[in-house]
Amino acid sequence: MTVIRQNDRANDPKVSFVLLDWGCRESFHTLEYLANQVTPRDRYEVIWVEYYDRRPSQLDELIARYEKHGLPSPVDTWIIMARPKGEVFRKHWMNNLGFLHSRGDIVVFIDSDAIISTTIVETIMKEFENDPDVILYLEEIRTSDKRFYPFCYPSKHEIIPVAGNLANGVPLGMRNFRCGLMADPTLIHSRNYGACFAARRDDLTRFGGWDEHDDYSGYIAGPYEMSLRMEWGGKRERWSFLELLWHTPHPGNDGINNFSGPHDGKGVSTTAMEILKTKRTLPLKENPEIRAMRIKQFGPKGPPPLPQNAVAPSTSQPTPTSPIKPDSRWLPQRPASPWNTGMFHLLPKVLMEMETRICDYEYPRTHVIASYASILAKQLKLPPSQVEEIYVAAMFTSMDNICDVAAAGSDASGNGTGIGQSLADLLNAQPLITAAKVERAKGERFDGTGKEGLRAGQIALEARIVDLAEGFDELVNLRGTSRPVSFHEAYRTICEDSGKRFDPKVVDAFKESADDLVSVHLRAQHDTLPLMYPCLQLDPKGNVGTLKFSDFYIAYVATDAGPQYVVLPAWDNSKDWIFMSSNVEAIMAYVTTHMIMADYYGHNIILCANRFFALRHGTQDFSLRNFCCGQYGRACLTAEGVPELKRAILRRRIREKIRQIWVAPIKRVVKWFVK
Repeated sequence: MTVIRQNDRANDPKVSFVLLDWGCRESFHTLEYLANQVTPRDRYEVIWVEYYDRRPSQLDELIARYEKHGLPSPVDTWIIMARPKGEVFRKHWMNNLGFLHSRGDIVVFIDSDAIISTTIVETIMKEFENDPDVILYLEEIRTSDKRFYPFCYPSKHEIIPVAGNLANGVPLGMRNFRCGLMADPTLIHSRNYGACFAARRDDLTRFGGWDEHDDYSGYIAGPYEMSLRMEWGGKRERWSFLELLWHTPHPGNDGINNFSGPHDGKGVSTTAMEILKTKRTLPLKENPEIRAMRIKQFGPKGPPPLPQNAVAPSTSQPTPTSPIKPDSRWLPQRPASPWNTGMFHLLPKVLMEMETRICDYEYPRTHVIASYASILAKQLKLPPSQVEEIYVAAMFTSMDNICDVAAAGSDASGNGTGIGQSLADLLNAQPLITAAKVERAKGERFDGTGKEGLRAGQIALEARIVDLAEGFDELVNLRGTSRPVSFHEAYRTICEDSGKRFDPKVVDAFKESADDLVSVHLRAQHDTLPLMYPCLQLDPKGNVGTLKFSDFYIAYVATDAGPQYVVLPAWDNSKDWIFMSSNVEAIMAYVTTHMIMADYYGHNIILCANRFFALRHGTQDFSLRNFCCGQYGRACLTAEGVPELKRAILRRRIREKIRQIWVAPIKRVVKWFVK
């Protein structure tokens, strides 16, 4: 066993999270969600336990990225058990090891690839403050929709409409959530007992920790074994109605064809379910270290079971009054604005390219702030057309930022060019009118202490929304332009500025939409943030807005001939469109047949001359003509092998870089807009 990292903080945390890996994790997003909590980071710790001798480079890179920017590491304790390759993994062994290295009063064993909210730590602490004598579970909403693989940091609003364990907006496992497993054993097949289990540290010790018997091997394991023993000892099973987890598909998530201990044919251990009859409160095979702790703290005898005819008491919980239902404000939709044309779909791509070249950002700023602003606008229940206008207006704030950087060497004042205002004067139409409103209000504060002394309602609502979106991005971005703060600090700062810099109503919207803002924050870092998100997206049932679909953007535009769907090539900005149709099926057929590789879910993407190439893993030699699906650049089309392709790409990139040094990029953008 190797301990890569060990929590060396002076103060003990309140909550410890134990996450497991047995060489199966492709994505480590749960750690990133745990790093973005409204709770101070020193109140909880994160423990990562790997069963085999495996040290994923992605995990090292994740930790390095956070520490590079001065943020706390997303992993406090990292343990590699280094068990032999080929040995069947034991979740209970890993749980016990994580428990022995934990320091929190409450220990949480959670699905290591779940999507979690910004309030999960706060909720768990509140649940145990309200009733210290419970064992706590959180239900997990799951979907098998392949759109979410590889993992793309989706919002829960995208998962709800395609979730498999929701009915009429209510989680199936929560329909009878007053009752515990002792009172109704059939619940074992309707609830996800393995998603998230939390218990007090002393209770886990008193009940001997996790059972290390050989029957609990592979996927046949879980908290329900611990839960049954603890319920016989008088503890109460509670399912939180305040918090949910979310899960998207990945290979092997069903556990089919894996070695396992004895089970009932549906993945539940028969050895564990025998506890209903035997009333055991201690494990069949107790971990020696936990046994020593138990005897020292509580004596050699285990907790006495309840009387013969007793049933573990059920918890008294209120009936859910707010079932989870799809919110129409978040569902994919068609554009609501008549100005929604190809020009405004291409604008973010131009700005992002300029940010990369001029500002040297690690990831774009343009549509990140625009997405933040759109989320706040949706939370405020503004009309869809106004949400789209705010998105574009927020993009113009980034354009001024690019102008500031570009002009810094020649303009002593370093002031922006006010391009949004200039274009609005030139083209007196939406969305540039909204962009001008936002620009005129720059530097204003809600309390009237800003640039021109405007206050409250004198400042356009659109400007108040964009200002908060920009302020949030300034606090949390990891682009290398400034030293970021943790999400908790950013959350506190914005709340403290309510009524001062920010509009209290917009701050309330910020609080309500914190999970969605984190989704955008993480998407931006991992290059999975779609164009015009969350304004326009693709709905498989037929509503097409704007979507990054493999190598294409799909856009909806209004034309003289009626509404049309347009396919825009992501690899070539020289064409306005390459395929147009009023039929959704025709659009999808075109995109599917012209993708570089249909149904390819790999990660070996080469960013090259104009946009994307995709190669199969392990490819050493290939004919490029068999893999390309459009005009990628004449120089690259002549390449027949990987080395020649790399040289062609390098030559093209060098030529582009030289041109960028001598050509003023902002003049090109203005000229493009005027045209």
